[in-house]
Amino acid sequence: MILSSRVKEAQVSITLAVNEKIDQLNQNGIHVYNMTSGQLPFKPSSNFIQSILKQLNFLKSYQYAPVSGLKSLRKKFVDWYQVHRQIEFNEEFDCIISNGSKHSIYNVLGALINPGDEVITLAPYWVSYPEMIKFWGGTPIVVKSHAFDNYTPSIEDIEKVVSSRTKAIIINSPNNPAGVHYPVDWMKKFAEFACKHKDIVLISDELYSELAYYDPKPRYFYQEKVELLKQTIIINGISKSFASTGLRIGYCIGDIKLISAMGKIQSQTTSGASSLIQRALLDVDFEEMNQYFEPVKEQLRQCSQIMMTSFRDANMSHCY
Repeated sequence: MILSSRVKEAQVSITLAVNEKIDQLNQNGIHVYNMTSGQLPFKPSSNFIQSILKQLNFLKSYQYAPVSGLKSLRKKFVDWYQVHRQIEFNEEFDCIISNGSKHSIYNVLGALINPGDEVITLAPYWVSYPEMIKFWGGTPIVVKSHAFDNYTPSIEDIEKVVSSRTKAIIINSPNNPAGVHYPVDWMKKFAEFACKHKDIVLISDELYSELAYYDPKPRYFYQEKVELLKQTIIINGISKSFASTGLRIGYCIGDIKLISAMGKIQSQTTSGASSLIQRALLDVDFEEMNQYFEPVKEQLRQCSQIMMTSFRDANMSHCY
């Protein structure tokens, strides 16, 4: 059996491969601290759990959801963004719900990329970005950053790699894996840069936006110049903000034509995301998440301090 060249060239997710290896070691009695996959060691809020239990009683929770997601939930995500980002989406925007934010990004790239197109990624970057770009026939262009710059790439370095083939730029703030979120001054400069490149699509991966536990909280380039929303695609999901990595609900807000194109891809691959979880989310007050997250973020702060102290004690300051 001859496999496709696309699959032959694709790499297995390093994060998931290492995670699997650690599970094997733990099962063999070798204790390893697992810091590979980005999931919280907490259950979701009790209200969310109760909402899921309630929806188990209804037939619709076991049937197909609309390909692009429940319309009422899509609106709920859009409304939440308008309030919390203090922006306004007009009738030219729409939202699609996918099987996790990873699926959303995959569909975005599939709807955008033609063979030979370039997509700029800002290092450190999530390991799946380059592989997804290459899978769709694109070329990842990496802009590096350094620890002494707090892993924040310079706008000048981004400008240097822009070419006639540049299709998109992926901005991931707060960043996976570095954990930093780009400061307001950087976002202002990036907004000015982006205004000069109206033909470049800006993919804003904001999955970790609710996990920022130091002030100031993350702010985004389109909040500095609202006209950039026209070329911006926002990615988010419930994996982190609801401590629900396994429930696989992600969503994307962007130009209605792009969302429609993503729906085409989704209709021929996975179809709609879980009916049960979508229906349960309709009953959840998103504003309760702030209260739920306070003790979670406090523990994350403490864990961060423990890790840094341990590295210092082991004379491994270069590790953070």
